[in-house]
Amino acid sequence: VGGNSRGQARTDLRNWGPRLGLAYRALKGTVIRAGYGISYVPITGIGAGAEGFGVDGFIKPAFVSIQPTTGPYTGLNILDRQFTNAFTGGGTQGAADPQSPANLGRGYNPFFREQFRIPYAQMWNFTIEHQLRSGLNFSVAYVGSKGTRLLVQGISLNSTTAIARSVLDSARAQYISTGVNPLSAQVDNPFYGIIPVALASASLSGPKIAQSQLYLPYPAYGSISGQEMHLADSIYHSLQVTGRRAFSHGIQVTGYFVWSKSLDDGASLGTNLQDVNNGGYGANINPYDLHLDRSVANSNVPLRSVMSLVWELPFGKGRHWLSAGPGARILGGWEMNGVLTLMTGLPMSLSYSASALQAPGNTQTPNQIAPVQILHGINTGNPWFSTSS
Repeated sequence: VGGNSRGQARTDLRNWGPRLGLAYRALKGTVIRAGYGISYVPITGIGAGAEGFGVDGFIKPAFVSIQPTTGPYTGLNILDRQFTNAFTGGGTQGAADPQSPANLGRGYNPFFREQFRIPYAQMWNFTIEHQLRSGLNFSVAYVGSKGTRLLVQGISLNSTTAIARSVLDSARAQYISTGVNPLSAQVDNPFYGIIPVALASASLSGPKIAQSQLYLPYPAYGSISGQEMHLADSIYHSLQVTGRRAFSHGIQVTGYFVWSKSLDDGASLGTNLQDVNNGGYGANINPYDLHLDRSVANSNVPLRSVMSLVWELPFGKGRHWLSAGPGARILGGWEMNGVLTLMTGLPMSLSYSASALQAPGNTQTPNQIAPVQILHGINTGNPWFSTSS
């Protein structure tokens, strides 16, 4: 319709998912295995609302026009292309006329159809497995994976990190030399009287406006968070060791050890929903450079060891005790299982709002300036780690 496809997202015909596997018997009792594959993450509807996605489909308005090319609002810049980018104004439906000033001054949460390429993961492994005559089986494996175009919950597209680097460098130099931040200077608001005061955010409603607002990509609008954007990457490497003793005298023992590291530069909907510093919702260091957020994933567990035991109780038919009679029928066939898991803890994110730096919409993260000292303290005034790090 109007040059747009009928689907909610563009059809992607390049999702080739090969699977390769190899098994080679190197020695008696020794097998080498390797494998590689690509898997794609299914994309479902986003939900109800005026975005035109999810269960509503085409019933709801599919766009809010946001870069007028004619009329008195020409040049009041926000994302363009009808339907390609859909917006909602915090649950408030935009005006029917896309040139209406009712669409200006608001905050928006856009969904980008061009960003809806399907995320995928590459997975590979190399394993050496050896079996002893005693029934012991050992394997040592390298297992890795790489995620591409992973989902990022929300990216602030109208924050100071989007200002041109030359402008930021000049402002920093002036602040260092004079102690005055030129970006916080109050200047005449070119949108005053154009954007209805009742609709504008606080930063746009008065006759004066911060100079930094005019340097933003979309100065006539408030906060803009890109939703469900497929921009993030991840990488995982691990050493996995497994030992298993087959049933002997009714007992089977299995041991599993993993040494791994997982890195990513954005939060995924499934695993990093609560990660508010490592690519979490609206909390990127720089939404225009996600690689600055590349760090240990919030789901990373470097060391994990699991021991399990299965014991077939020696009661019942064919067993040592109570092999016949009522006792065999009552107690026969029972097993006892036990699992012991030892693992390191999850990483902790440290962050702080950047509003104090006149950089709303951004996040401050601390720099490590000394080796981390674990003090093992508890409660206020007795920290777990040294804050001087």
